[in-house]
Formats: sequence, structure tokens, C-alpha cells
Amino acid sequence: MPSIIRIACALLAWTSVAALPVQAQNGPYELPDNYLCYKSKVSKFNPSVKKTGLTTALVDQFDDSDYGVLKERGLCLPASVDGVTAVDEVTHLIPYQIKTTKGAAKHIKQAGVVVVSEFGTVTLDTKKEDRLLIPASLNPSGGALPAPLFGLHGVDHYKCYKAKETKGTPKFSPVGAAVSDQFESSRNFGMKKAKLLCMAVDKDGAGVKSADGHLLCLQAKPDKGEPKHTKRVFVYTNDSLIGHFQDTKKEELLCVPALVDPPAEFCGDGSVNQAEDCETGVDCVGAGEVCVACACTECGNGVIDSGETCETDGDCAINEECSGCNCAARAALGTRVFSLGETGGMFSSLAGGAKFSTPTGSLSIEGGLMDGAGDVALSLSAGAPYYSTIYVQPIDETLCTEYSACTGTLHCGGGVNVDIIVGLDSLAPAAGACVQDGNGNCPGDPGDVCCSNACEGVGVGSGNSEVVTTGVNASDSGVGAALLSCTARVTTVPGEGIDCSAADYSSEAVTTQVFTTGSATTNITNHCAGTAAPANSVPQFSKPGEVFDCSNFNLEDHVGALATVQTAEEPSGLITGDGAQAIVLDDD
Repeated sequence: MPSIIRIACALLAWTSVAALPVQAQNGPYELPDNYLCYKSKVSKFNPSVKKTGLTTALVDQFDDSDYGVLKERGLCLPASVDGVTAVDEVTHLIPYQIKTTKGAAKHIKQAGVVVVSEFGTVTLDTKKEDRLLIPASLNPSGGALPAPLFGLHGVDHYKCYKAKETKGTPKFSPVGAAVSDQFESSRNFGMKKAKLLCMAVDKDGAGVKSADGHLLCLQAKPDKGEPKHTKRVFVYTNDSLIGHFQDTKKEELLCVPALVDPPAEFCGDGSVNQAEDCETGVDCVGAGEVCVACACTECGNGVIDSGETCETDGDCAINEECSGCNCAARAALGTRVFSLGETGGMFSSLAGGAKFSTPTGSLSIEGGLMDGAGDVALSLSAGAPYYSTIYVQPIDETLCTEYSACTGTLHCGGGVNVDIIVGLDSLAPAAGACVQDGNGNCPGDPGDVCCSNACEGVGVGSGNSEVVTTGVNASDSGVGAALLSCTARVTTVPGEGIDCSAADYSSEAVTTQVFTTGSATTNITNHCAGTAAPANSVPQFSKPGEVFDCSNFNLEDHVGALATVQTAEEPSGLITGDGAQAIVLDDD
């Protein structure tokens, strides 16, 4: 949903605490955050959209046409304005200059457009399209980030038009505001005139999240005596068009949330009209009442009044949530789709712990109802089996895994350790006691743990089974920790580009893979020493998962990763000794 319910007229702001009936016919409206926009240039030797020939189809309440994307026009950061902070401080906006493509319908100029913002009312005439604002991720330190998925945040695309004040209407009064963002602490800015009107727009059929939420962009300049912007270099930005580095120059615009041609009366217009009780808290005369969505209510005043059981989720049991100031059972967490991505991987101790492949495919996990301890049952979603594909380049083979069932628990209340150890005795039962032969690989020191008779040969192995131990540490793995045990069959297919859903698993044994959001570690005793397994230590190999966000469990590409480890006895004639591999499944 859009980032905040905020109706801007004489700096009027609304924050919805609970779901209440709206008495007013018009509003309150859901409007975007403030954004401070900087001029910038693409860093040297970085890709640019310039001359790429990119086009896009844009539909807003003014136009429906196709546009060419010409070049980058800077970057816009969520901003705090006069103490009103951004709700979504993670999703930024990247402006691109656009132009109607040849033969496409040109902009129909709009006259007398009434625009209401936190800085008052101004009437504008639009001239022509200027730029497109696209939701983006941004890292000022230069580290790469994935582009935000449009369905997983509340920020719209915006199509901006050059605009000028309509003749004969009241002029925009210059205003000042204290502005801060991710780059700069609070400084005082002056805004003298409106430059752009940016309409929420449907880009290439993605839809619009808040049809009433638009942006008015004002020319912005720090007041005299305020510190100048500290230019940033190699700021990494990534959006649905391109990921690259930019160097900032200076501030250009402050874009504030706005209503376009609102009705004469609406919730947030500063006047108690329609069927409203209030516009601000001072309009409510009842003891302890506050104004929420233009209705006077005690719900949301921070005090649990008569007839209420809560003001926030923290007032309820862990398996309940606060809805309308009364505790209600939480819904099931729902389905988490793991479309396996680059942040996961297959890692090997035999290659110094390096990642040598990325799992692809998908796995869907179902989260049920939360119990009184905050625990949630996990299972494999309907539609099984699911498949993962891992191409192992050094041997030109694809590792295909078929998952037919999974069960486990998500601990939303914390207090549980989910670390696992996968142990293996590498000495075959028939080999008897561990024999250290005193050669260069196994010196005969009593503290040594290697066994020359545990080296049965490549592909032979001890025949011993792995033993999985869970909860091996005393520490709390944290809120959102999970253990998941999956029934799987694994096969290898020569070559790359294999469709693992079509592979033959019929002759493969059914195995169990235990995944954790904590630490997954192998521990090989009586091991066969070699180039990847020192003689005087127990071979261990670990990889961590990542805890889930229980409140957003069903959001794909959100936090949460599952790790498992597997032992590998003398897997190759090229790399000798026992080792291990780890698999991390992540959808980021």
C-alpha cells in the first residue's frame, strides 16, 4: 500500500492506527512520501540507458501513449520534511528523461489543474512530458543491491509533466522547510515555484497502487548559510531498467505528496464538513478522543479504554493482532515462494569454502496458524514435488533434487536454538579400530584423528549414515528461526541446461535433508586425510541461513534463507580426503 495516509493542506498529517469506518465521503487519501531529488551523472565506465532504445507504455489520468527512455536525470531520496519522516526509507526513485515515440499520441495539455499539497494550493497548466520516476534500490556505499520488485513495496511509478502556474490564479507563495535524507542531516530549504507535476502512472501494465497519490515537485535550494551538499561518488542504484553507479552534483527538486483536482470538500481539507467529526484532534471534545480518518474515537489514543483490549499488537497475545483496538486471532502466515536466486549457493570445503554454483528452481513453503508460544507449523505447499537445479561446472554435471514433502516449525517467539550438526564416522565398521600408519599423511601422534584405513577409495565410502543433531548450541537463534526437514530424491544428469522436473528419480533412494535458518555444520570423525582435509583436525564446514520476518513471511524476496550441509567422502581423485558441501536456498 502507499506509504502513508497524509492529506496535505496547511501541513495536515494523518496516521491510521486502526481500521475504522470512514465517515467522510471523500478521503482520507493515501499519498506518497516526500523525496529530495539530486542532479547526478552516471559514473565513468558504467552502463547507461542512453542510446539503448528503451521504450515504455505509460497510462495516467491525462495520457495513454508510448515513450522513449532517453537518459538518466538524477536520483530522488525519501526525505523528512519538517519532522514528517518517510514511511518507506528503502525504496528510492530514479528519474529518466522521456519523449513521446514517433507516431504515438502526444500529451494533451491540461489547463487549470488544481494541486493541493502540504504547502498549500496552486493551479497549474501542464506543458509536456519531462521524466519518468521509477522505484529503485540505492546504496551510498557502492555495494550492489537487487532492484526492488514492484509488487513488494508501496511506491508507484510517476510520470512528470513540466508545468507553469495558470494565469489569473493565486501565485504559489515561497515557503521554507527543514529537509533531511539519507545523504544529509536537516537543513533549511527554500521553495519558490512549482516545476513538475508527477502523476501516478501505470508503466507497462504494472498498475497503479494509489490513484489519488501524486507528487508536486518544487525548485529547492538550501538557504543562505546552510552547508552545501557533499558530493557523493559511486552511489549504486538499481531499478527495473538498469543497475549502475552515479555521482551526485547538487539538490534540484523537493517532490511532495499532492492531490490533483480534489473535490471541494474532503477529509484533510482543514474544515469539518460532509459527515466528519473532526479534521484534527482539537476538534474532538470527548475525554481521551483522537481524530482518526476524520472520526473522533478513543481507539488510537495510546490508552486501552473501556470496550478496547489493545492499542497495538504488543498488547495482545503473540498469536493475536490488534484490529480496531481489539485483539483478534492472526491469520495463517500463508505461502512463501522460494524462487531460488543468486544470494543462495552451493559451497564446498574441498574448494576452500568457495561458492561454485547457484541453485535455481523453486520451493514453496506453507506457514500455518501461530500458537500461543509463537510457533508456526511449516509444510511443503500443495503442488509438490518441487525441484532445485545445481550445475557443477568442473565435472559438467547437473545435480537435480526432487522435494516431495517438508515439515518443520517457525519460531516467531524466539527462545529456541535451531543450529544443526551433520555428523559422519568415516571409518567403515569392517575396518576395525582407527589405524594411524605413521606416514606423512597420518603421523602417529595420539592426538591425530585421521585414519589411513578410513580411505576406502573414491566412490566407495564407509557405508555409515549421517547423523543429524538439532539444537546443538545454547544460544537463542532469534525471532523467526526455523527448522525444516524435507524428503528428497537426488540424481545427477550430464551437462548444463537440464530440466530437473523431467529427470528420472525412480531408482534414487529417498533421503532427508534438514534445513535451518541458523548455522549448519558438518563434523567428520575418523576421517580420511588429504589435500582438503588436514590430518590433525576434525573436518568441519559451516554455512548460516537467515531468520524470517514472521510479519512478512509470505513476501517473496524478503528476509529468510535455509541452509543445509552434506558430507562428501573422498569425492574425487583430484582432491583427496573427506570434505563437505553446503547448500543455501534464498529467494532474494
